[in-house]
Parts: sequence; C-alpha cells; structure tokens
Amino acid sequence: MKLPTWRCHGSRWWTAWALLAVVSPAGAVEASLELATWSRYVFRGQTYSDGAVAQPALTLRSGPWSWTTWANLELSDANSTSDREVQWRVTEVDIYLNWASPIWGPCSVGFGLGTYAIAEPPGASGDSTEVSAWYRFDPSGLDRAPGWIRELPAVTWSAYYEFLEYEDWYASVELGRTLPLAESWELTGYARVGYAGRKYNQYFFATGDNAAAVDQAGWNDLTLRAEIAYAWTQCWKIAVLAEYGRLLDEDLRDAARAIYGRGEWRALGLKIQYNF
Repeated sequence: MKLPTWRCHGSRWWTAWALLAVVSPAGAVEASLELATWSRYVFRGQTYSDGAVAQPALTLRSGPWSWTTWANLELSDANSTSDREVQWRVTEVDIYLNWASPIWGPCSVGFGLGTYAIAEPPGASGDSTEVSAWYRFDPSGLDRAPGWIRELPAVTWSAYYEFLEYEDWYASVELGRTLPLAESWELTGYARVGYAGRKYNQYFFATGDNAAAVDQAGWNDLTLRAEIAYAWTQCWKIAVLAEYGRLLDEDLRDAARAIYGRGEWRALGLKIQYNF
C-alpha cells in the first residue's frame, strides 16, 4: 500500500504527539475500533473523493479524555489521473485529543485539539491544526421534565479554529437523537448546519474565476445523516448509514462544482465497531 506524500511540518507533528503523551491520563482505558466504508468522502461540502473509501479509526478513552486516530483509504481510482495513481492509497490521517465532561444535568462541554494531514485531492492537500470547543444540551437529562421534552433532540453548538495553512473559524449547530427500535436495534439521526469565515471559504473554494464571489463569511453547509445500528453482542455493532448534504450558498456551490465536481451530495455507508 502506498502512503501519501504530505506537505507536513515534522516539528508540528512531534508537538502534537508530545501533548498527547503529557496529558494522557492514568487509570482504566476503554477502546473502540471502527471501520466505516462510504460511497464517497465529503467533508463540509468539500468532495475529497467521489469514489468508495474505507475509514478506520481507533479511539482510546480514560475519564474525560479521549484520543482518536483516523485515516481515509481510497478504494477506487476516482482521484487518479494519467500521472497519479491514488487507488489503495491512504490519503488522509487525522489525530484528535478531546476532553469532555458534564457540567449540570443535561449540559456538557468539551475542548479538543486536532491535527490533519491530507494528500488528495491536490487542491485541498496540506496539513493543518485545529482547536475546538463545544457545548451540548441533551433534554433526556432533565429528570423532572415531561416525557415529551426528554425525547427532544440534543443540541450541540461547536466552534473550530484552524491555523497553520490558514487562520479562520468554522462553527456549527447540530440536532441529534438516538431512538431504540427493538431489542439490540437503534436509529440515530442528526442535522447539522455550518457557518464559515471568509478566509475559510477563500482557502477551500476560491479559484481565479470565483475568488471575489466567495470572499465572504456565511452559512456554509447542511448535512443530514441517518444510521440504523444492530448490536449483536456487548462488544460488536454494525450500522448502515445514509447522508445527504448541500452547500447553502449558490456561489459556494458553483465554486465547489468547479473544484470538487459537486456542490450537493448523497452517500451510503456501512460501519462495524468493536468495543474493548
């Protein structure tokens, strides 16, 4: 398997690993190993692959801390050209360190640090680092509230600040809920809308022809996802996923079509998870 050539700064990666080592807590550690396959890979309206991909992830948790490594493997030649073979290559590797904790009843907060190395497509390649913060309100934690209120979706407000390649904010609001269907079956759905800063839009969507049109902040993307999962043991779970997404601004959609080939997408996925 060929590994990608990343435009990464080694010292920044070693800094990230050092931070992980320093803050890794002592005590009991839980772990989960996940493998998801998707018909395409789209992130915040940016189509990184218009063909099938596999995305393995390993997460370690201890107390409020979690550490995740995630990768994208190209299963098709959708990004290949006559002089660049992409199929069977790992084209992205991400590392996340997160801290999350409840603060009162239905409310919780979290903070994160992530670093990303991306090789494909060439227009989006590079490395970046991101700090994040989020606040979540889950009505199911309101013990004295009426039952219908406790069944309402949880709301998560998130903010991300990326630097190194560019410096700007991306924020999102997400509604989500998991419902039991039958014994060992559950349905999860969420809707998320994102807001991006001017530099963010310029970095990911600007070309010579449309640079002026996307030189502004605004509502960025809408993503809807549904997941039906079956847990056949306490450790193993399998899920079928479906996703629809669309860039909300017409200028951004036009720019995305020119750069990534699409400004609206549909994707199907299959995920297997093992907890240990």
